[in-house]
Amino acid sequence: MKLIKVTTKGQVTLPHDLRSKLNITEGSYLEATEFHNGILLKPAASGSDTIREHCKKYTTDEDALEKSRSILSKVPFRLSEQVRKTREE
Repeated sequence: MKLIKVTTKGQVTLPHDLRSKLNITEGSYLEATEFHNGILLKPAASGSDTIREHCKKYTTDEDALEKSRSILSKVPFRLSEQVRKTREE
């Protein structure tokens, strides 16, 4: 177990090995949940990842998955930013 210091602004730095293992990079979002006597942090799925998973789950047509990727590439805003704003509201 590693100790993590909380700054005056409530920020923490996650150990490099955990960030690498969980593919957490600058700008990534984490979901924070109160869990027993502590906090559970886990990577939040990005909006585009969620849509891709939905497409994979509900279609076996690879062409449909490629069409969804094409549509996502044309979205004028970052979907993850829109999801974050919606959650904040």
